[in-house]
Amino acid sequence: MEAWVDFNLDQVNSIFGTLLDQEFSLPEYPPVLPMQLTIRNERSFESVVLGYNCIIVNSALKAACEHLKLKQVAWVSGSYVDPSSVRNFPDWAGICNESTRKSILPGDSKFTADKFNWSATVHNYELADGTTSDGPVTGETSSITEKSLMQVNHYAKIHKSRYCYLISPKEALFVRRRKDEDIPASESLANNRPSRLNPIAMPSQSQRSDSEPKSSSPATSDYSFTDNSAPDTNMQYLELCAVPWGIPVAGEISLNLALWATHMISAVENDVKSSYPIMSDDPALRIFSA
Repeated sequence: MEAWVDFNLDQVNSIFGTLLDQEFSLPEYPPVLPMQLTIRNERSFESVVLGYNCIIVNSALKAACEHLKLKQVAWVSGSYVDPSSVRNFPDWAGICNESTRKSILPGDSKFTADKFNWSATVHNYELADGTTSDGPVTGETSSITEKSLMQVNHYAKIHKSRYCYLISPKEALFVRRRKDEDIPASESLANNRPSRLNPIAMPSQSQRSDSEPKSSSPATSDYSFTDNSAPDTNMQYLELCAVPWGIPVAGEISLNLALWATHMISAVENDVKSSYPIMSDDPALRIFSA
């Protein structure tokens, strides 16, 4: 695992600068009711996201796609994914073709009060421009974070998506996947496959009384799967960027903008490669500033 160093506000402004300077007439956003502000479990968290953030992001996605004359992309529940194409559903999906309903950007909800704790697999790594950078050292990767990344990485693999993300009441962890060209397929598959067959039980779930609602989403699938295809990434080749909720400090990206940008980028270029140019230098993304 490494830091996704070029996913930041400066890069997003550089890629979408012309588009972000446009003024659009967007609908008013619905207020969040006071009783919705108490997040007790994963279902209540997803309810707020669906009723507020999804509306904001989807309004911006619709306006941007219409302005650029691109196919409409939408941020929706994973249950909208075509059930005939896969049997493993993430909690969230980015869909840009309503006829096939394939997800270009899978995401997964995690009900945890802590940030996603991870550490770089390789502390010194080479960037696309040939320079090197030090990966962040934040202590050992927590068990919950590792298993959650393993799960959403699997969803991205079966949907053939370059990008995916985890989202919790604390923050979102955006992921860019890189192709594994060095590790043998059998070894990479073993590293990429979850080690348990049951859904992950978050600490809050085991402490909850039977009278409280369950936190698992109807769209959340468990770890039972059979995948005979050759793997394209393992956990070592994930680039990560955490974006917290709340009003961003100066120079930082907001969570809604980060979600909007990843959906837009995923709709244009989504194949998994072994390396990538700096995002603002990617020729495929120049469509947004043309």
